[in-house]
Amino acid sequence: GDKICISGKSGSGKSTLVDIITGIVDYKDLKIFYDGNEIKDNVFFQKKNFSYVPQSPSIFQTTIKENITLFDDDIDQLKYDNALKLSRLDFIKNLEEKDNTILSENGDNVSGGQLQRIFLARAIYSNKNILIFDESTNELDSKTENEIVDDILNLPQSVLFITHKEDIKKKFSKLFEIKN
Repeated sequence: GDKICISGKSGSGKSTLVDIITGIVDYKDLKIFYDGNEIKDNVFFQKKNFSYVPQSPSIFQTTIKENITLFDDDIDQLKYDNALKLSRLDFIKNLEEKDNTILSENGDNVSGGQLQRIFLARAIYSNKNILIFDESTNELDSKTENEIVDDILNLPQSVLFITHKEDIKKKFSKLFEIKN
């Protein structure tokens, strides 16, 4: 349930740290512990426990809904509606096909901020134990970013949030700054 912010200058290793924690980068000499227990199979652990929004997430050339639910055959409508609400995906209501709108190959048919909110909704919908956001709100206007961060901080899951923004850092119960 901790809400942790990681901060540091560009190139200091914030994203690399998260890549190690999530198992994207494997360091054989490194031991990672969760709840006092060493994680032996980090890839399995990561898939089961983490929802990670990297700086450049993958977009699928399919519907907005499938991009959020990752092709879930048994969509939990309450969980889906909550993810849309918390991610401020109101713009979907104005689209002709709503959440059945097909995203282009690079997501060029929506704005950068709208795309980031789709990725945020994906993480929230996944309902994993640990939500990791690597500068996942930097395309949003200040008001929307603050509202979304406030909602994320009210989720029961543990949150690991990387940002440079001072006003956002102050919202977290724990702050780690990476230096040198």
